[in-house]
Amino acid sequence: MHVPAMGELSQAMDIERAHASLTVTAYLWVFGIGMLFAGVPADRLGRRPTMLLGLGLFGLGATMVAAVEWSFVVRWLHARFDASSASPLPVRYQLLLVARGVQALGASLIVVIPRTMINDRSRPEEAVRLLGVLATIMAAAPALAPIVGAFLALNFGWETIFWSQMLLGVSLFAISWLKLPETRPSLPPSKAGRVGQAEAQGASSDADEDVEQSFRPLGVIVPPVFVMSLMMAVYYAYLGGGADAALTYFGKDSAALAVLLATLSVVYVVGNLLVVRYAALLSPMAWVRLGVGLAALSIPAVFLAPTYTLTGAAMCLYSIGVGMVMPTSLAMAGNVLPHQRANVMSVASATPFLLGGALSLIATVLQITTWPRFEWLMAACVALCVTIVILMRDRTIPGEFPRAR
Repeated sequence: MHVPAMGELSQAMDIERAHASLTVTAYLWVFGIGMLFAGVPADRLGRRPTMLLGLGLFGLGATMVAAVEWSFVVRWLHARFDASSASPLPVRYQLLLVARGVQALGASLIVVIPRTMINDRSRPEEAVRLLGVLATIMAAAPALAPIVGAFLALNFGWETIFWSQMLLGVSLFAISWLKLPETRPSLPPSKAGRVGQAEAQGASSDADEDVEQSFRPLGVIVPPVFVMSLMMAVYYAYLGGGADAALTYFGKDSAALAVLLATLSVVYVVGNLLVVRYAALLSPMAWVRLGVGLAALSIPAVFLAPTYTLTGAAMCLYSIGVGMVMPTSLAMAGNVLPHQRANVMSVASATPFLLGGALSLIATVLQITTWPRFEWLMAACVALCVTIVILMRDRTIPGEFPRAR
């Protein structure tokens, strides 16, 4: 939301524009790492208090950023340290970065909770549909945020962006306090107790297998989460560098890149909406296979496309597949561990960021900076996804979920 105000921010803080971009970098780093551990308080304390904590931190961080110019703390730090500091960044800007970290930590808690609560309250097919709706909203938000941010910055100053975020955090905190229910299931009995209970009731071998399955989380969670994360990591890598490499390879200008990136966002949402509209027609596993199949079909099209436009069309096919795989993989992973579901959702949410960073590092180390080399990297990742999907079993447990408290 504040990216369009980078120029105003750099002037107000008396720093270079490149340093102003640290407000985004710091946010993303804390956001990605925070998501990895966000499930711990959500599973131990509950969904509702974790959401309230996240909204509180988000609002607090936004307030700290907005007030950083006239805060008495900043004035004291400026008088005490700015004159003798060897850092090229003013103390008030360093405090602003800390505030952005607080804001990002709150956001990392917030983003995990809705995905967890959907799986708490929904059967697998319904969870696929609702997670698709959520993914569509989350895909649309980055398209609208820069427009709102630019309007506020140009008309009222860059600080108003963060005052508006503070108001958003406070409003959502109040709504969540009044309306948000607790959906965390009661703590489960021990494994031995569940197995003994099943034997005492004369449960079938299928029921025993379900009992055993719930205590083998890695085989249940890892395959769909890894497929989703790898596909999204390739998508992020393309947006971050692959599209620009293709632009250079085909000799196009930046206007063509802007059109392509906007189109990819639209078709990604199309994949989400297909899942939303037709979730009941296919099982979650079938949706994952369909999405990976579309990604596999895009590979020969990417290799054979003779123009930038046709290459972009092939990437659109891949983006639709990613849009299908993301909500269905989350539904599969969150369906089988009701009492550790928030941990599963937090790891699943953070993994695409971490894996995307790993792919970027691999691309840098192996000097995969040209479009032909990126094509081979993309093909290798999709081939791995196809292999996993072929070997993967559908381990979602049908039926109703444990009743929430």
